[in-house]
Amino acid sequence: MQRTVIHSQATCPPPAWALAQRHLIDKMNAAAPVYQERYTRSDGTFVWRQEWPGFDGSDDGYESYHNWPLFYTLGGSADLHERSRTLWEAVTAQFTGYGQVWREFDANYDWMHHGESSIYFYYFGLADPARLRDRARTLRFAGFYMGEDDEAANWDAEHRMIRSPSNGSRGPRFEYYW
Repeated sequence: MQRTVIHSQATCPPPAWALAQRHLIDKMNAAAPVYQERYTRSDGTFVWRQEWPGFDGSDDGYESYHNWPLFYTLGGSADLHERSRTLWEAVTAQFTGYGQVWREFDANYDWMHHGESSIYFYYFGLADPARLRDRARTLRFAGFYMGEDDEAANWDAEHRMIRSPSNGSRGPRFEYYW
């Protein structure tokens, strides 16, 4: 295969749009920690309720910071990336305490809401695909839906389908409390 190499001796100033974009990224890097300090405790948990009143809402906690790892991949600061990971752990712990999350994954929910909460986790793979802890979690979470986890028997191998529209780390839910 023939390779073409291009050399340039000329330089030019960056375009105005690139400078404006970098300025915006810098402002967002500065604003995110202020947002975090206003709405979370020092451990990263939300300044929120002590008990969860119902079945709905665990995705909402993750949605508060879900775009921070994506922002990092687009040029955001490494500090913001690490904050996003700390906050994911804190949201997971807080909603585990509420009973909504179990084994680091929503215990029982419909797939639309799983998707809303999981987008945060998906972006971690984009931000840093080499993190072994993320890889291990990904495989464990997938096992909830592949018949590999007896505590989350969501997969019906005979019928080749998920057993209930409400499912998660505790397995299928056949009773609904809407």
